[in-house]
Amino acid sequence: MKKIHSDQVGIGRLLKQTRFTVPPHQRSYSWTGKQVDDLYRDIKDAEMRQSEEYSLGTIVLAGGDDGRLRIIDGQQRLVTVSILLAAIRDYFAENGQTERAQDIEWEFLSKRDIRTQESVAQLHLIEEDRDFFIKRAVLPPGHPDRATEPSNSAQERIAKAITHASSFLRNLTETTQTPDDILLDFLEFIENRALLISVTVEV
Repeated sequence: MKKIHSDQVGIGRLLKQTRFTVPPHQRSYSWTGKQVDDLYRDIKDAEMRQSEEYSLGTIVLAGGDDGRLRIIDGQQRLVTVSILLAAIRDYFAENGQTERAQDIEWEFLSKRDIRTQESVAQLHLIEEDRDFFIKRAVLPPGHPDRATEPSNSAQERIAKAITHASSFLRNLTETTQTPDDILLDFLEFIENRALLISVTVEV
């Protein structure tokens, strides 16, 4: 018998609390630059309107054998917001706020395995794109693997989304005298008020 559990949760909080994997049969990352920009702008506009919440729709997950939830529907949103969180981490790292950047990385992007002491990404894409996403988005700025070049069209879209996230944040921070506060407020909105309905199917 299948058990279905649903919950409404901030997308940042979901990424913080859960390890995900994209099943092999799912399509690769497919969003265009316009779709990436539209999502970032919509979330930011909702925050600036001081909205109590912003709906990102529904995602569907399924239990897995490795402790990771499998993403049945919602990959594009989870990956795109993860890239934005990584860009916020990069901003603080590049502005000398190493501890704050590390906090963001360990909260939302990866966790340190207590046994191996290795950093393990919260989000695993399909196998052919997994390492590229980890190297280009999850690893901190300055790591030599951040220079990894894309080898297929999905990886090119991931790389483009990373560029769009950086440009989006640069536009936000260049027009204010309080860029740190702007980004921290945005981060809190993503964590707590940019809401998903998360539907989990357990077999």
